[in-house]
Amino acid sequence: MPNWRSNAFYLSRNPTFLMKGVAYILGFFVTVAIAAHLIFSSAEVNNTASMATALAEKTQESYNSLLRESKKSPDHLAEWLRDTAALRKHLHPTDRLSFDSAIIKIGGVNFNSLIQHHAIDPLQKEIFSNYARCIFDGSTVSQSNARNFLRENAGSKDSTRFANEFYADILAHENKQKEALYFYLLETIYPEASYARLMAGRIALNLKDITALNELTKNREFVIQCTSSMLLKIAKLLDDKSLLFRGLWTMQLNRISQFIGLSIAIFSAALWYVILITSANLRLRKSINYLPTIFAGMLSVWLLHTLQITLQYDVDPAFDAELSIGHKIFYWTMYVGLPEEVVKICLFMFFLPFLLKQRSAAKAALCGGCVGLGFALNENLQYYQDYGITIALGRLLTANIIHISLTGILGYELYLLFESRFHRAIEFILMFGAVILAHGLYDFCVVETSIEGLEIGSIIIVALAARSYLQRLHEQHGSATHQPVSRTSIFCLGSSLLVGVLILITVLDTNSLKGITLVLKEAISLTTVALIYLREFKEV
Repeated sequence: MPNWRSNAFYLSRNPTFLMKGVAYILGFFVTVAIAAHLIFSSAEVNNTASMATALAEKTQESYNSLLRESKKSPDHLAEWLRDTAALRKHLHPTDRLSFDSAIIKIGGVNFNSLIQHHAIDPLQKEIFSNYARCIFDGSTVSQSNARNFLRENAGSKDSTRFANEFYADILAHENKQKEALYFYLLETIYPEASYARLMAGRIALNLKDITALNELTKNREFVIQCTSSMLLKIAKLLDDKSLLFRGLWTMQLNRISQFIGLSIAIFSAALWYVILITSANLRLRKSINYLPTIFAGMLSVWLLHTLQITLQYDVDPAFDAELSIGHKIFYWTMYVGLPEEVVKICLFMFFLPFLLKQRSAAKAALCGGCVGLGFALNENLQYYQDYGITIALGRLLTANIIHISLTGILGYELYLLFESRFHRAIEFILMFGAVILAHGLYDFCVVETSIEGLEIGSIIIVALAARSYLQRLHEQHGSATHQPVSRTSIFCLGSSLLVGVLILITVLDTNSLKGITLVLKEAISLTTVALIYLREFKEV
């Protein structure tokens, strides 16, 4: 055996070396995270002006840019008024400059100059002026007069551009949703009224107004500007398969277009993939053979969303505080565990004929685990996009393991079912039930944070699932004496590297050193899995 291989063989099976390696990796990233936090925090304290000054500068800058535009653009003006009003709301009332309703001016920002520069005709200038009074003026009398002016000039499809839209904004602010929807729809006859169409879509979706949604979806521009989540919700209400496909496609494009989230998810999945391949006692050069199963797992998320929408199988009663614990466990099992495991095993079945030819149950367990990893990779992108790194942490560390383990167990049992010509049907049904129950219980323990002690339950489920899976994954291989680097060391050092990277990213993202304890808390489950590696493989 070459010298480097003998050294690797010895060190990767030396418990002292592994413990030091884990400590050095975590210590390095914790030190870097603390240093980065101190540097960026110091820069923020020294260079950041007060919020009032910063917002005033931002408003003035955008005002000057809009004033320099040579072509009239009332749409840009309307957008600027809304953005400025939104920025002003962030200020403390004592920091807000007074609004002069006569000349329409705040501090050094003369709204009237912009209105004269961009409004098309005298009536539109009056509409903009009164809209500005409605959203900026604190005087009840002035606001009431401006509101009445907008109301008098709105109400028909022949109304001047922005009359219906601005009046609908006022109604929406007053929480008069149905009335606001009516005026937004009147404004949508103008091809450039993208804001009115989007607001009408949001309100119609909230009110479940099928007629309005049918009218809006006939407009191609509205469909283009909708977010993927909006499209999926509309497709569900209208039972529109073309909108469903477009929504799924847009959702996937949005997920893979987020550079940071995609990088973190791929880095995490790559580490787990290497751990999986080596845990199955395969050489890394053969790892490319199992990449199609990763893509199948990612595709299973599409299948899941399609079935949930078309079958109306995404009812969410679990967040009703009055439901009993038993009802909540039933929900997480039947509405989350069952559909997710079903779609993953459906995609796994495409690889079953090849696995039956190879006559290897362990490879079936590996393929199943890879399908689960692909599913987790796609879902991790969703969680990062929707909730940020803080919520995605648990998925990057423990949810990957639970998906790998549970789908790997089902893949193994499904292989045995077909190999035995369905003589093991009862065993498969029992294991299938146990897997979806474990999945439901895991989600229940993770989500129901109001009940103390449930976090321990999720750790126990991860440990039991990982142990059961690893026993199936390597049962036909025996010891891995031909591997220079032990499987246990790859798991320990690889997972430590993942935890370290997540510590650094979380501290930078949250701008707080609490990110360190947050990640380490989520990583507790990994220690139980490491102990299982020590017990099952007996390499250290």
